[in-house]
Amino acid sequence: MSQFSSAPRYEPFPKKLDASHPNTRSWRILLVEDNVIDARLIQDALTTSLPYSMTIERAVSLSHARTILQSQRDFNCVLVDLGLPDGRGLDNLVQLKRIAPELTYIIMTAVQDEEMEAQAMVLGAQDYLIKGMHSGAEIWRLIRHAISRNVVVVESESAREREHYNATHCPLTDLPNRRLFFSLAQERIEKFQQARRNA
Repeated sequence: MSQFSSAPRYEPFPKKLDASHPNTRSWRILLVEDNVIDARLIQDALTTSLPYSMTIERAVSLSHARTILQSQRDFNCVLVDLGLPDGRGLDNLVQLKRIAPELTYIIMTAVQDEEMEAQAMVLGAQDYLIKGMHSGAEIWRLIRHAISRNVVVVESESAREREHYNATHCPLTDLPNRRLFFSLAQERIEKFQQARRNA
């Protein structure tokens, strides 16, 4: 059963969620949408097609969404409208990803704009939907595929971070090694030289 919920849950680290796993029976979606009618339409569309139980937590502004994500990071997906009372355009996506970069984000637009959609993908959105143009089944499939893609992205980034850490830290002491010091020194030298050229 789908419902709007405002009860906070405090979990500092998100659980890894596999959108395709048959045991993923309970879903949490953060819907960042100020328009009551649009929010209800999306909720009703998902209710008629989602095979699992679901809770939609709605944020009515960008600041409201930021507050929610600062304490709750266990959402399966975040649907973000690009036209909010206190935020416009792709900056809404950027600000939320700064707080919870590991979550799956789908942007919502009123009209199709291929250039904007491509830019959203570069900024970290996994997909987009045009409000009023998708059935519940289509939105459900879009969410599943977006989460699957995001799992690959997050795991790839995590692997790169581990590889860099292992290459720049001593495995016995866990302290930075000479490679990291040389890398940081070289970076500072290049910044200093660039500043002198621009002076």
